[in-house]
Amino acid sequence: MNADNAQRKHGTYLLLLALQISGAIIFIWQALPEFRQVADTPGAQLPRDGFSDLISFGVLCVMQFAFWYRALRVPIPFRYPQIFLNHLFLFLGRLGFIFGSALFGIVVFRHLPELDQGIDMLLAAKARNDPARMPVRAVLHQP
Repeated sequence: MNADNAQRKHGTYLLLLALQISGAIIFIWQALPEFRQVADTPGAQLPRDGFSDLISFGVLCVMQFAFWYRALRVPIPFRYPQIFLNHLFLFLGRLGFIFGSALFGIVVFRHLPELDQGIDMLLAAKARNDPARMPVRAVLHQP
């Protein structure tokens, strides 16, 4: 009976891990064309795609459910001291954070839409009175 319970926990753990990995693959597969478009057309606003956003949201919700269910209900069945693998996964996790931060910087600083009629006038007035808060673009185009 105890062996069946251990096998069930192993199977549940592996199923939840497979859900998270497949969710990450689907998320990257769905977002890769958008990343490519960001890199190919600097400064252009990306077209709005509601279906893509809905798929991304759904995949992220499934991944979160699998993670939290595993964290709260299913213990990790195999724990072996693998110093090299532990170091490798921590390193790859840090690299992922660096690449994600770099992509965020590209999107924010290169792909923001130009200022138009929908500008926040209060924020612009504060920036105009305080040159330290003024964006570089505004400083360059000042009369």
